[in-house]
Amino acid sequence: VVVKVNGTVRFIFPTLDHNVIWSPRITGSPADIGILANQTVTRTFPQAGVFPYVCSLHNGMVGTIVVSP
Repeated sequence: VVVKVNGTVRFIFPTLDHNVIWSPRITGSPADIGILANQTVTRTFPQAGVFPYVCSLHNGMVGTIVVSP
């Protein structure tokens, strides 16, 4: 996903438990999202950078947020 600085990303968690852990955690990473199901959570990205994340509950479930100026 690509967003601009101060952009918001919506994480939609279905009926199975998921989480979002920023890995590696770098300056500007938003707060991790704990284990949730049946919920939607947003995170805002106040600075440019590349923010990789994983779902620690599901091997291979990874993603990256790219924040451009």
